[in-house]
Amino acid sequence: MKLTDTLSVIKAMDRPSLDDLAFTWITESPKSWDITQEIKDHYFEITEEKFGHIQAHELAQQIDWKAVVDLLIDCEQDKIDQAEEERLDIERGWESGRYYTDRETGMVEERNVY
Repeated sequence: MKLTDTLSVIKAMDRPSLDDLAFTWITESPKSWDITQEIKDHYFEITEEKFGHIQAHELAQQIDWKAVVDLLIDCEQDKIDQAEEERLDIERGWESGRYYTDRETGMVEERNVY
């Protein structure tokens, strides 16, 4: 595994933390902090523990950080868009009568619409 490839860089770090950073950056307006620097710092901390200060610095200099950040933001934006589409689909289902509440059980049911 080459530690400077975009996917390898992401895999080397804590993915849930990166996803949280990307989500916060996407939803925050205006953008008051530099997500690229935050991700670089996170990567540097991880590689410094494994390889030492000098090698970590050399590795960090070889990475296309724009590609890393763009990939993280695109992936997180896709998740946000998918969640919104699911929410809208459910909302449209209620409006169209696809979903209904059973009067006897109180359970939400879905009509078989063909």
